[in-house]
Formats: sequence, C-alpha cells, structure tokens
Amino acid sequence: MVAIHDLSVYQMYRLQSLHPAFSDDWKQVLQDILLILDENGQKSVYQRILLPRGIVFNDDSKKFEYKKPIRYQEFLKKQSIQNPKIRQIVEKIQNLFSLPA
Repeated sequence: MVAIHDLSVYQMYRLQSLHPAFSDDWKQVLQDILLILDENGQKSVYQRILLPRGIVFNDDSKKFEYKKPIRYQEFLKKQSIQNPKIRQIVEKIQNLFSLPA
C-alpha cells in the first residue's frame, strides 16, 4: 500500500482527469489506483475527487457508480418554495436559463 503523495505524476493526472461522462475506462482507472492506495489515500480520493464528480460507492453491489447530477431546472422544480418573493426570483432564474442561446 502506498500513500497518495507517493503516486506518480501520471497516476495523479489519471485521477484528476477522471470523469465518467467523458471516459469509458473510469472504473478501470479507479481499480488500478485505489487498490494500491492506503486507507487514508482511498478516503481522500473518494472525498476530494470522486464525490464531487458524482461517483459514489454502492455498498450493496460493492461497486462504484456514476450518479448523473440533477439539472438546475429539475432541481428547482423539486423544491417546495413557499415564500412568494423567493418563488418569483426562482421563476426569473428559470426564465433566464430557458432563453435561446
């Protein structure tokens, strides 16, 4: 087992450029690197790199999965906003995002 600071520049690059939406081999990259890291390194990679990119560990299947982020408009629709002023602001923001580019 190695610490995260012992990874090569190439291994760090592979981790930092990892994103399931842009690469098909992201699971293999994770397996190659996480298996050699110590526990602290694995936790650090998970918290700092994987979670922000929507990669989570499924305890049931014991595999990493990619959870696509909720789109902004979907997020707003799911919110239960009671305050009329805030609702008005949200509607204005939604209108801005729906304007043609």
